[in-house]
Amino acid sequence: MSIFVTGATGVLGRPVIRELGEWGYRVHALCRSPSDRSTIIRQGAIPEEIDPGDSAALAAVLERCDMILLLATMIPPSAALELPGIWKEIDRVRRDGMAAIVQAARRAGSIRTLLYPSISYFYGDGAHWLDAGMTLTAPASFQKSTRDAKARIKAFTDEEAGRRGVVLRFGALYGPVSPYDLQRLGMTRGGAFVPIAAPSSARSTIRIEDAVHAVVRAVEHAPTGLAGPVGIRSALEKTTCCHATSGLVAPPY
Repeated sequence: MSIFVTGATGVLGRPVIRELGEWGYRVHALCRSPSDRSTIIRQGAIPEEIDPGDSAALAAVLERCDMILLLATMIPPSAALELPGIWKEIDRVRRDGMAAIVQAARRAGSIRTLLYPSISYFYGDGAHWLDAGMTLTAPASFQKSTRDAKARIKAFTDEEAGRRGVVLRFGALYGPVSPYDLQRLGMTRGGAFVPIAAPSSARSTIRIEDAVHAVVRAVEHAPTGLAGPVGIRSALEKTTCCHATSGLVAPPY
């Protein structure tokens, strides 16, 4: 099977394309710069240096593929989460990038499966067990673009029999290579920690390694629809903040 991957140089993308290669998949990865090209080659994938806005060029690459993994995203620094407009570029990637790739997939005609990892950070008050039926807390404005992305995948799947659209619901990725974790640790060590939800909200988290294995397994085994939450651990926001700030003089709650 040949797979086209966006976001191949990210925290999730790098180990995903490496593991896919180890399992014998032929991986084509969207490449935007010389440094991206080097990273992609080191992970054993084929760099495809094309403009996602060039539908004809993108479709020509997708004609050689059976599936698309839509892993492209970007998360702003922790200290900038509340700044006006900080999520606009993320929204552009999810909205415009997704639209361009789905349109090119239609044009190519060979793509049978789209896979997209959605992210849901917080669930209802006091939740200790999370499943796909769990209701989120009121969705934040920055989640609209990811909801739109899921709608595009569903539309693509419904247009033709035999297509598969898979949405994996992840939580916040954590691990030693997570820029978000490194930023939060730095802030905490400096005496600052900013809670981003109500104390009783359930924060959902997933190890990067678990997310990678979930994506690779979903390539062959996940059915159409929403799968998840995947490998998620739940902790109340109050608990998370208290653990993180245990060395500070004044707890946040």
